[in-house]
Amino acid sequence: MKFCDFTSNLNHLKICQAAFPNLFLTKLANSSKINHLELIGCFNITEIPKEFRDLKHLSVDVCSSFTDLSLKQLVLDHPNLTHLTLNGSPTITDESFAYINTLKSLQYLHLGRALNGALNSVYCYKLRSPKIDIASLTHLDLSGTKNFSNSDLIYVTMYTNNLITLNVTGCDGISDLSLCFLIKKFENLQNLHLSDTNVGDISMKMLGHYCTNLRILDLSGCHNVSSYMGHILSECPYLEKLNVPYCKNISDDSFIFKENAVFTCLKKLNLRNCDSITNNTLLNLLPRGKVLEFVR
Repeated sequence: MKFCDFTSNLNHLKICQAAFPNLFLTKLANSSKINHLELIGCFNITEIPKEFRDLKHLSVDVCSSFTDLSLKQLVLDHPNLTHLTLNGSPTITDESFAYINTLKSLQYLHLGRALNGALNSVYCYKLRSPKIDIASLTHLDLSGTKNFSNSDLIYVTMYTNNLITLNVTGCDGISDLSLCFLIKKFENLQNLHLSDTNVGDISMKMLGHYCTNLRILDLSGCHNVSSYMGHILSECPYLEKLNVPYCKNISDDSFIFKENAVFTCLKKLNLRNCDSITNNTLLNLLPRGKVLEFVR
């Protein structure tokens, strides 16, 4: 079987931890109609050939030779990308956003951490203060970007219009100051990952008031959060997962519900290492919904 015979009908390809020249990708592009390409741990890849004319989804994870210059050329050759993932890209810097921000159809941007083997996480550790200015963006993942600050999140909020998923896990520069600003604008937020940030009760109160379409809320390790879990559950009827493990200030008093509140969509409640939670909270919660999984 010829190479072109094998790839002619291919539209989604994932390649992991392979060493091959850029010429291989060019040959692949010329013989296929790939629109979804995932390259993971391909350390010698420096460019994505322009011959991938149908490319919409691209993941370049933990590819150490893929640089700001690679991104500049990528944007010139593939201006219609809708999904871009650069998780764990160690050579990407803030300079890249001058190019990424020109992708006017981009909806998904993931610049978070990536797993490298069973135990290690790889981060985009050269990112300092990325200025993200993409009006079409709906999903943003910056998990592990340690220098991402309140001012950076406010900047994102000002220049995006339809955000429904945000992951700032491990961004300890994020607090109520920027989150409240974001909550007021994006009332259709559905997935919010705030683990190991410095958000607190002020934003939790606002979250239950504004973001009633919330599906997933992850507050793992948010030590400044102590209240309003019952408020969020009562006001967000579509909430499916609530994670508050290692939130040392969460207690039974955090779970005060509206009298007639029901939680028909709630599937998982993670209370691991919340030592101040007693069975009283669980007994009060169980009759109000069909929670499929408790973690304690």
